Amino acid sequence: MYSSIPQQQQQQQQMTTTTTTLTASSSTSSILGEAEVPTTSSLTLNKANKRKLSSYLEPKYDMSEATREMYEEALAYDQNLELRSEQARLQDPTFIQNCVLDPMLVAEYEEEIFEHLRKQELETLADPNYVSNHTEITWKMRGVLVDWVIEIHYLFQLLPETLFLAVNIIDRFLSKRVVALSKLQLVGIAALFIATKFEEVSSPRIKDFIWMTDRSLKEEELMKAERFVVQVLDFKLCYANPLNFLRRASKTEDYDVHSRMLAKYFMEISCVDHRFISVPPSKVAAASLWLSRRILTKKAWNDKITKLAGYRAAEIRPVVHLMLDYVSKPVVHDAFFRKWGCKKMMRASVFVRKWVNEYYKNK
Repeated sequence: MYSSIPQQQQQQQQMTTTTTTLTASSSTSSILGEAEVPTTSSLTLNKANKRKLSSYLEPKYDMSEATREMYEEALAYDQNLELRSEQARLQDPTFIQNCVLDPMLVAEYEEEIFEHLRKQELETLADPNYVSNHTEITWKMRGVLVDWVIEIHYLFQLLPETLFLAVNIIDRFLSKRVVALSKLQLVGIAALFIATKFEEVSSPRIKDFIWMTDRSLKEEELMKAERFVVQVLDFKLCYANPLNFLRRASKTEDYDVHSRMLAKYFMEISCVDHRFISVPPSKVAAASLWLSRRILTKKAWNDKITKLAGYRAAEIRPVVHLMLDYVSKPVVHDAFFRKWGCKKMMRASVFVRKWVNEYYKNK
């Protein structure tokens, strides 16, 4: 499946790396979509048209041909990702919705499974202040690294779980070891390399990862880094990522591809913004679902959703504010914005920024 990097991507993707910085390809826009990156954020409040944008992603019969095409492409892409995730997990992702006593669906163990995940998520949280122990690395550099990892992850068309695990590996490793800036890229590519082996049914070849670094690394160097990273983490790679909890919270009658796509966009913000390192994945998932429902004017956060998500609306409000604060600021993670600005992602990054500009003040 990943026998080689497609020739077209090789021609488009030009990665330039140095010992002090990571830069995205100059042709990122052609690869990740046609969305333009805004450079300023002018936020105003307009209550008169409060519901105007809610119809933007609604699957109505009178939608334009272009909107319907985007909807169908996004739906097919999302369903394909869910199917691949199902194959990787060897289980049905909708087993909670089909809650019957089927031993193959293990629905009777639902509460025990998620109790275990809630415990595990706390054990795999990284140190939210680990940068203070580093002399050469800053939060801004960490953001650049993760943005670069997101670009590679998108080019390889990997599962969302792979990205969440890779970022978690990066943060946990940097919490335990002080790394020189010249080795930061090696940490990032090694983390993604490990995550693909753990999450994917078929992972890219090591030569493909080397090519993504503009051949600045050797295969032996990457394999050595891989061994060192897993040893530092004591081979503890199981991570309760936000998708685990989003799938459970999605047992609502009005949960559709629009809600899911926006929720996934908000969850991925937790990867690029270091302020989410201390936030448990379950709370990230709950806040993402709440915000997506708010934007699409879905039903209020009721007791049923509270039980499934594990949080009341008041408990996730600080996380929601963090997400809105990130979106309200100028774009700093170009690859992340362009990825979510393409058609098969329903141009979520563009839509959310437009919504924020309409309905929130910049405080």
